[in-house]
Order: sequence, then C-alpha cells, then structure tokens
Amino acid sequence: MLTVVLPLRYADLSILPSFYSIQSSINSMDNILVGIQDVNNSDQEVVNWLEQQPKTKVHINNYCKNLSSNLNNLLMSVKTKYAVRMDGDDLMHPQRLRQLERYLDEQEPAIVGQSYIPIYKGRLGRLVDPLVSTIENKMKLLLGVPFAHPAISLNLEKIGERPYDENYNYAQDYHLYVDKIESGSFNGYHSKAIYYNVPDVEAEVLRAKRMSQLASHEAAMFKIWKMLGGLDFTVDQKLIHAIRCHLVTPEYARLDIDNETRRYCLNCLRKSELELRRLLS
Repeated sequence: MLTVVLPLRYADLSILPSFYSIQSSINSMDNILVGIQDVNNSDQEVVNWLEQQPKTKVHINNYCKNLSSNLNNLLMSVKTKYAVRMDGDDLMHPQRLRQLERYLDEQEPAIVGQSYIPIYKGRLGRLVDPLVSTIENKMKLLLGVPFAHPAISLNLEKIGERPYDENYNYAQDYHLYVDKIESGSFNGYHSKAIYYNVPDVEAEVLRAKRMSQLASHEAAMFKIWKMLGGLDFTVDQKLIHAIRCHLVTPEYARLDIDNETRRYCLNCLRKSELELRRLLS
C-alpha cells in the first residue's frame, strides 16, 4: 500500500493531467491525498471533481503558509508506511508505483529517489538516473540535492512527523534531506518515476522567485556545512555564497567570479567531503 501526496497551491484545470497520470498508476490498495492551500482562488468545479474521485481525499489547507506546511499536514494524514511525492505540473510514469512497491519490499530506506525524464520548454530530455549509493547521495548535499523532489518517496516511520522545515518557502526537499541525514539510507533507484517539467529560471517574471530559491538553497547548504567539525576554515554565510556561486550556479552572485576564489572553494569542498564521509561511514 502506498499513498501519493499531491500538494497544490490552488486547484484548476492545469492540474488534471497530473492527477489523471496518478489515477492511471495506482492500484486498488493505494490512495491519493490532495492538499489545496488556496481554495478561494481555485476553480471550485475542479475542487468538487477532485473530492468525488475514488481513493482520493482532499484537504483544504487554507491555513498553511507555504508548501512545506501543506506537505507536513498531508503527511500527518498518511496511514501507510510510505508516502510518494508528486507535483501538480508533472506526469507520473505508469509503472512508477508498481516498480517502487517491489523495490520497497526488499529495502528499508528513509528516502528513495527514482529516475525522471525532464521536459524543458515542451521538449523531452534524456532519462536522469539518481546515484544508488546512500553515502554518495548524502555527499551531494554539500552542494545540492541527490533527487528530483517530485520523484521521491518517504518512509514516515523513519523521518518522523512534520519532517519539512516550514521556515522556508523554497528548497523544501533540500532542507528535508539535510535535516533527516541521520534518519536512515537515502537510496537511489533506477526506475522511471515522472516526466518532470523543468522550470524556466531565465524567465524575467520569475526573477524574484529565483532569488528566493537560491537564498533557501544557500540556507540548506549552510546547515550541512555547519554540521562538520574538524575543518581548518570558518564556515559562514559569505563562504557558502561563494561556494554556491563558484561551484553550483553563478546566478545573482554578490561577488566576482574568479579562478582564485574558485580554487579556494574547491579546496574547502574537498576537505568537507573527507569530513562528511568520515561521519557517514
């Protein structure tokens, strides 16, 4: 038995393809939880239709301040051991849940990430596979995320109640991975999960949102870098910003991008990788 959680800011006709793809993937034992943050700006006919669908429970989460809060409230209502994440603008692969069930019968991960097929500006990309190794997935957290957020499943017995940090509007799953790094294994599984609509971060209308996303990304980076002891350099916000700009993405950098700083960031990364690997082993 699996529960698919579908958090929505609001419900309108645009979410129907995603919902249909979930319906076509579940079996008689699975169920769907839909959380709607802004029902007042939703299409009421769509909300009513969702409420009438079999094996579907709609939660009106108007009091939720952000997606993290919406997710936490949905997860509190999950009755199964595993919750399968999904987003309203992606499509679920028809075999995602069946392959996942077989895998979970043999494994006990805290979090498992599956493969996805990116869609960028209407074009299908190549399949993106996650790393299999738990340690390698956790090592990636020094710079970013090991899994695409709509392609993950959560073991609620291991990650606990209300696992998402509600202080952040963006990079919710990055914070989740960091906060729950000691909860168990982070397994990658090479089975197709979703067709993932990659956001166009270059769109001017998304400028403010993108800057907030990057700030939240840096906050998650800061969390994990501060966990490390035995480093011969100081981890502060300035360093994390430099590492993000030189080794992840230079978008909206508040500093010059230069080779000397990049070499220093790489040196800090190598030392941090050694320390994190020691802690995880």
